[in-house]
This record gives sequence, structure tokens and C-alpha cells, in this order.
Amino acid sequence: MPEFSKSDLFSLKSMLEAQIDADFVEGATAQSNGEFEFLIGEWELIRTSFDANGDVAHQTKGTVVARYIFEGRVIQEDFYNYRDDGTAYRGGTALYTYSPSSQQWHVAAVDGSTGAGTYQPSWVDGEVHYESVITLPDREIYTKSRIFNISHESTEWEQKVSIDGMEWFPNYHIINHRRK
Repeated sequence: MPEFSKSDLFSLKSMLEAQIDADFVEGATAQSNGEFEFLIGEWELIRTSFDANGDVAHQTKGTVVARYIFEGRVIQEDFYNYRDDGTAYRGGTALYTYSPSSQQWHVAAVDGSTGAGTYQPSWVDGEVHYESVITLPDREIYTKSRIFNISHESTEWEQKVSIDGMEWFPNYHIINHRRK
């Protein structure tokens, strides 16, 4: 598991704390909602990153492990990427919770290289879509992501990025997941 600073972990916990508390009171569970049930389990992944010309820049392998925590009220998804020699690097964690009051999923994520952020995924024509902003020390990066071709055995994920929120670079990352 990658190392995160105490402030990263505190930020991640704080982002969801009020929502989790509200959902405990209301009795909501991520498990009973079922929309993200497909995440649960262990996945092998191949992450393909592209350069500005759309050519493959590099590929990495990794693992994603997702499970229910907090009595089924939250899905915790842990990411591990691997170098060619098998050592892990650049991992991250995402926490998903569902709010019956807003009828919205809320996700807080922390990544070993880009920090922490939140987003609200939504379902569109059998796909999961979400947008987020990654704040770096010198600029913000806007992302649009989708999870598609969702089945029990596999999924695909793609991300587009923009540095100005206007011009989008397609297929910045594509990740193929296969159930272990």
C-alpha cells in the first residue's frame, strides 16, 4: 500500500465524514443501493497512457481491490500499480457512499501523486460518468471520466483531460479491468 501523509488521510476522512454520519442515521447502505456492486472484488488492470499525439506513451499493470466497509455503507477501492520488476507504486484509495437524501453517490479519492479530490458519479445509458478537478501546485487539471462495457468479469475506464476546461485531450488514460 502506498504511503500517504496524515493530512491526505485526514482530508479524505473529512470529505466523507458528514455524509457517512447522515447515512448511518438514515440507514442507507452502498450495499443495498447496488449500483456499484460491480466494483466489489479483486481486479487485474492494464493502464494505457497516451501522449499529445494520441500515441501510446506507456502501459502499466496493476490491481484494484474493492470491498464494503462501515457495515456496508461505504465501498473502499484500493489501487496498486506495478513496475516491470513487480514492485508497487502510485497507488490510491477511493471511498464511495450513497446519500438517500440527495439521491447521489459521493466519492472521495486520494492518489499518491495527485492528492485528494471528490466527485459525484452518475449513470448515463449504462455507463458511469464523472468530472473532477485535480489541483496541482502550479495549475488545475480538469478531467472527464467514464466507466463503460461494465460486466461481472470486466470493465473499461477512460479519462479525458484539459488544462483550461475548454479544449479536451481525448483518451489520456484507458484502463481495462479483468476480474481475478
